[in-house]
Amino acid sequence: MIDNKSTTEPMDVASDQTLHNSTTLTRQAKASLAKAKRAKNRKQKQPRPLTAEQQQANEKRLLDKRLFAIAREQKDIKTWYKLDNSALMYPMVARGPSNAVFSISVQLKKPVDPIALQYALNNVYPRFPTICGTIKMGLFWPFIDKPAAPIVVQQQNKQPCLPMKVDNKRSQIRVHYFANKISVEFFHSATDGQGGVTFVNSLLRCYFAQLGIACDKTNCYDHRDNPTLEEIRDNIPNVAVKHNPPPCPPPVRTRILKGTPIKNKTHTVIRGVCSATQLYNVAKSYGATVTELLGAIQLMGLEKLTNVTNKEDKRPIRILVPVDLRKWYNVETMRNFSNYIFFESLGGLTLEQTIAQIKEQSKRQLTDEYFRGMVSFNYNSGSNPILKFVPLWLKSKVVSMVVKGRGEGVVNCSTLSNLGRISAPPQFADHVVRYEFTFGKPPKKTNKFAVATYNDVCVITMNNAYAERDCEKFYFRKLAELGVDLTLETEVWDEE
Repeated sequence: MIDNKSTTEPMDVASDQTLHNSTTLTRQAKASLAKAKRAKNRKQKQPRPLTAEQQQANEKRLLDKRLFAIAREQKDIKTWYKLDNSALMYPMVARGPSNAVFSISVQLKKPVDPIALQYALNNVYPRFPTICGTIKMGLFWPFIDKPAAPIVVQQQNKQPCLPMKVDNKRSQIRVHYFANKISVEFFHSATDGQGGVTFVNSLLRCYFAQLGIACDKTNCYDHRDNPTLEEIRDNIPNVAVKHNPPPCPPPVRTRILKGTPIKNKTHTVIRGVCSATQLYNVAKSYGATVTELLGAIQLMGLEKLTNVTNKEDKRPIRILVPVDLRKWYNVETMRNFSNYIFFESLGGLTLEQTIAQIKEQSKRQLTDEYFRGMVSFNYNSGSNPILKFVPLWLKSKVVSMVVKGRGEGVVNCSTLSNLGRISAPPQFADHVVRYEFTFGKPPKKTNKFAVATYNDVCVITMNNAYAERDCEKFYFRKLAELGVDLTLETEVWDEE
């Protein structure tokens, strides 16, 4: 019995050890398998690397969310405002989206920081309530109130100056950026061109302050100040003559522009960039202002176009030229405060003869009596006591009929709007390359020219509703023949 125990006991110990080792190996194998399975699952769950386009789109979504979050901090506009007399017709004529939109852009030397731009917009937002507010349609008149949605800075990825919806939600302006450019688009009820320049300068001053660059207040306002009464009130009543006003010039029906509609709803913007000094010297050699020189060439270019597309029409070619009334009547305002004169020609003249004709027309129209007659006609028509109790929907119908009979393509076949030399803080010169002034796509039967000059850079922007380029070709070739060195830029936008 003793011998049997001594022989079997070692065998039992060895068997137990083997069983233990086998169990340990099994656990390790299971652990390894589980670990490998988890690693495989992690590898399967790991997202595929994003393409450059996907990464860019993701970054843009995150940026847009941040910009919207900052925009929601904009302070409310505290009160409502009446529309000025010149601005009343724009929302009354608008049916849904309106084409009465213009843009003032600034090209910088460095790429735009959209976060700094959004903070700058937040700062100037309450400083310009009549510009940043929205249009609301009252029972008898439209008026300005605080917008329901904040103004969010957006990257420019659509056609500039697209029609703007007139409702009680959106502001009267849009702020865009792209690469080195900042653009502000205005619905015309907000302000006119000179008011737009002051707003853009004020926004740019705040933007530079965000970047640590201090600027003075030349032709712009400090966002910490409150708007003055003169700045936000309607100053047209101070110019209008209520009793026995000077006569308003009768409307003159003009030659109709015709052409081939551009296919696929595309819209072409052509810019000519030149030296302001060269352009001024050429105009001076003809004894004319820059506006008179450009107007004469424009009239001749329109004649070239109509000789191709509407030769039978013998009515005069007419250009509408806006005039800023602030200097005429020593008024500082952010409201619409401009009027217009006309350059007119029957064609068949040389450049010298056309300039002489325009100079005579300017002398006849650029008078206090002319402007008071124009302003009084519009003001007195809108101030009729009977109109106060006429519902807005009926007023809108009447105004639409008047505009249809006296609007673009009827009393003028083109527009030339020259902002002149733009005044800005001297510190801008180290950071700003140029300003641009642009209209939206014009309606049929008309085209539009807009001019802006900063330092020695003059930018001439031309918008045409038709595929024919006879006017543009003549226009820029003539400037080149006169000794103006030009760089031409073209933007082609697809509305879809």
